Amino acid sequence: MLVDENPPLDARAAHSRRRDWTNPFVRTNFIQNARVGATMTSLDLEPNALIDSIRQASFRGDLDQARGLLGKARAIAPEHPLVLNESAMFMLRSGNVAGAATLLEKLVKTHATFAEAWYNLGLARRQLNQFSGAIAAFDCAIALAPNHFLTLMEKASLLEQMGHARKAATVYFSALQVLPPGWNRSPPEQIERVQHAANIIDNNHRALETAIADALGPLRSRYQNLPLKRFDRCVAALLRKNRIFAQHSTFLHFPELPAIEFYDRERFPWITDIEAATEVIRAEFLAILEGTGANALAPYQTTPASIDTGGQSRQWRSFPFWREGVAFPENIARCPRTISSLASCGLWDPPGLGPNVMFSVLDGGARIPPHTGPSNTRLVTHLALVVPKGCGFRVGGERREWRPGEAFVFDDTIEHEAWNESDQMRALLIIDLWTPFLTEEERNLVRALSSCVCAYYDAPAEPPVDRVR
Repeated sequence: MLVDENPPLDARAAHSRRRDWTNPFVRTNFIQNARVGATMTSLDLEPNALIDSIRQASFRGDLDQARGLLGKARAIAPEHPLVLNESAMFMLRSGNVAGAATLLEKLVKTHATFAEAWYNLGLARRQLNQFSGAIAAFDCAIALAPNHFLTLMEKASLLEQMGHARKAATVYFSALQVLPPGWNRSPPEQIERVQHAANIIDNNHRALETAIADALGPLRSRYQNLPLKRFDRCVAALLRKNRIFAQHSTFLHFPELPAIEFYDRERFPWITDIEAATEVIRAEFLAILEGTGANALAPYQTTPASIDTGGQSRQWRSFPFWREGVAFPENIARCPRTISSLASCGLWDPPGLGPNVMFSVLDGGARIPPHTGPSNTRLVTHLALVVPKGCGFRVGGERREWRPGEAFVFDDTIEHEAWNESDQMRALLIIDLWTPFLTEEERNLVRALSSCVCAYYDAPAEPPVDRVR
């Protein structure tokens, strides 16, 4: 239960909150979405310029100008909700907190969807030490404007003052998810408030982590011989240690397929066979380089934003065997052992999209920015061939290093990126394969769907319609 027995805020804190509202960092415009339901007046036709002028004068400390502008606004529309709200705020800034609260309570009775009025009422009640009433007012404002940063910060701060540290942490977390742009250029006291919120959140997560470990310890002991990786990641996400990455297919998303960043090897019995062939596959790759040099490798992507080279002429290059279903017979002929190693992989082959198999080279100093693949019906295999130090790979929230002779399978519709911080090339064999979670009938349907869509978009353009009659 919320109680009001806490000591009153000191004058400095109250003054800080009054300044917060007029600070551009925290002043989010409720007015555009206030839904006050008032009749249009000449005040509305000036896009709230008069109200903004009042606030700017107040922020500068020019109360005489603010008072004069407020008088003008009252003369134009004395009962307009924006004018009444600003009148209450002027009272609040002038120290007449009780009068401001009374006026705001009347305003929200007649304009219950005016979020800013509820927020201001929460400020007034807080200064009057009516903490329960302030929380109720902030809750009304949040219900109308869920992403208003300052309301969330005020509610969290008040909960913290009332001794509800855990509840405060959850509201602080919501606030930091909607930080206004440019917050890091704000006055020092505002940055301190954000840092304080972050510290409260971190402390709460550590306390919660300890509580979870204590509560689940006996059960985890019972399950110590079972694989608990998924559950551990679930807890890490709850504690905000790791971010959950969703699938984002750029072309075809198949519902109800799992979003797994890196798959367990046990699902793919052929992986040991292809790893066993690493030496002959690497030999065929190096023979290509020795025979024709780097010219045999074409840039994999040619768009300027596709690769970060730090201003250098470094590239992501490939030697394709198949690309989007198109075979490269000469390349296939040059690497027979590599091709034979693919026999049991189950290549992903929707027409117009696959298969895709290639040697992939990332030059030293290059980085492939975060991106996602075309469809979650496919998975991607990397077999590491040449890996200097300083190379890495991230899929979602998990990072891995390539190790020569080892392969892994991942879902490339989850955001992923790669980097090579060495001065030497990194080389892989990349293979696209079907996800094991589709039946053969579903694979056939995906093949037919892909064929249909590709044919649809490859159709010749229709002649222009003559609209002159």
